[in-house]
Amino acid sequence: MAMAAIAAIAIGITVLYLYNPVEHSFYPRCPFFVWTGLKCPGCGTARAMHQLVHGHALEAIRFNGMLVAVIPVLVAIAFSDKCRKSVWLGRAVLAATLVWWVARNFIGI
Repeated sequence: MAMAAIAAIAIGITVLYLYNPVEHSFYPRCPFFVWTGLKCPGCGTARAMHQLVHGHALEAIRFNGMLVAVIPVLVAIAFSDKCRKSVWLGRAVLAATLVWWVARNFIGI
């Protein structure tokens, strides 16, 4: 199971490294954005990840700053039982996601 997850992540990173989402149409479009014209919290994730794997952190932040901020939290959750069991951390991530969603659509972040 762990080897399959590692292989899937490696393949995903390779695809993101080789194929820029801005230039290739096989990446899926966000249905929420298509239907409403508003960005969901995940909009720009593929473009941000493409920039990150190329070492362009500032460009990644421009596409989806929340993703860049949450990566260390996701790593902590993946490797720490204490973080995985933290009710406070889960609520904090949910609150930050909701604030990000409103801010990027109505404040223009």
